[in-house]
Amino acid sequence: MTNSQRHDRDSINTCGVEIKDIPGLFVAERTDFSKPEVVQKIAAQKRDVYTHEEIFGGSCTLTEFIDCPVELVYEYLANVYSMEEWTATVRKFDHVGGGLYRGVDTIAPKSPIYLRIDANDAARTIDFLCAWDQGLDLWMRYFFRLFDAQPIVGKPGSILSWTNFKHPYYDKSAVAPEHIVASRSRTDRPWVGEFWSLFNVVHGLEARNIKLILEHRFRGHGEEGAR
Repeated sequence: MTNSQRHDRDSINTCGVEIKDIPGLFVAERTDFSKPEVVQKIAAQKRDVYTHEEIFGGSCTLTEFIDCPVELVYEYLANVYSMEEWTATVRKFDHVGGGLYRGVDTIAPKSPIYLRIDANDAARTIDFLCAWDQGLDLWMRYFFRLFDAQPIVGKPGSILSWTNFKHPYYDKSAVAPEHIVASRSRTDRPWVGEFWSLFNVVHGLEARNIKLILEHRFRGHGEEGAR
């Protein structure tokens, strides 16, 4: 369906289950949001302090405003070699074939990192699919989406949204195929999962690297010079 086509309420696939038959939904048909006691009950669930595990235990999402046209941000990030500039540790990419690249993660220099970028210029999504040691099971996934900032926050530029999810393989105790077990069992380096608790901090610093690189180049030379 294109965005010009009219939607049909009856076309929703319910799998034979109606909304009225689903317990636990938080919807106006079941809750009177006009009652002060209901609003107070909702507000009481808000906390000023959350643990790191509660926020970043299963996923890690961050956003960054970049004062640079979104087309230039997309063009830059969709190029695998830009990672040698903005990531903290990933370097020395070479094309293996079929869109797969092999590089080095300097936190484990004895181990190669394999990566493929799946980018969609229409949706401005850039998916980084990667893994240590082997290039067949790219289980480490970094999902980028770029937005034109003007209609969102009322000023020119770009907004980067970056999300990671904690795959079970990050944990050494999780059931995994032999090639993952062998990678996790090595004693000559740390395992990537040992750094999961730092992902939000490190990726925040890397997002700032992206911002600094693109804003410095764009502001210094203008759109044409930034190419």
